[in-house]
Amino acid sequence: MLKKIMPVFLLILLSACVTPPPPYFGLDKNSYGALSTQKLQYCDPYANTNITSDIKANDISRKLVGGILSPILKNSTTIDKTILETDLLDKFKIPGDIGVANVSILSRSPEEVVFWYVYDVVSFEEVSAAAMEFCGREKQSAIYQGSAKRCSEPMKAPFTIRGQPVTVRLTYVISDFICKDNSSTHKGNLSTGKNNSSTRMKKT
Repeated sequence: MLKKIMPVFLLILLSACVTPPPPYFGLDKNSYGALSTQKLQYCDPYANTNITSDIKANDISRKLVGGILSPILKNSTTIDKTILETDLLDKFKIPGDIGVANVSILSRSPEEVVFWYVYDVVSFEEVSAAAMEFCGREKQSAIYQGSAKRCSEPMKAPFTIRGQPVTVRLTYVISDFICKDNSSTHKGNLSTGKNNSSTRMKKT
């Protein structure tokens, strides 16, 4: 009897130990639908609260958390291998958390690079800088093609507010950039300077 149930027991035990695939597993640049250059909104409504007309609550919290946690978690987080292979790790303050990566490259070639990232943790500016670095190695400019997002399933936070459970939804984003010769011109060119309004996503 023991011999009969042992294979089943081992299968259950092994399945409990299997790490689920990351949220970006098997995705490509079209997985979240049509790309848009409209300014991204967070899935969590609290994160979209405006501190000023241009700055949202989550923008500030991301910078604070990045500044505090980045040195602490530097050697204990999960980093996706595509970020390491392309030597772009220094472009992100929080490229990963314990057990999960926050940014990955879905595809790359001399002509194009496609990023997936958790927008609540990794900013569009960080991804843009990484794209400029990637394309710049071949003396090319990174030209932003647009982004698409998807909301995670609701997740219960490990804390309460005034005794009430807190549910959050993360914002998963795919952003596409093509690499063009520096002599090329395009309204979405990310390397034409800080004052060029085309380097920012359009606001809704």
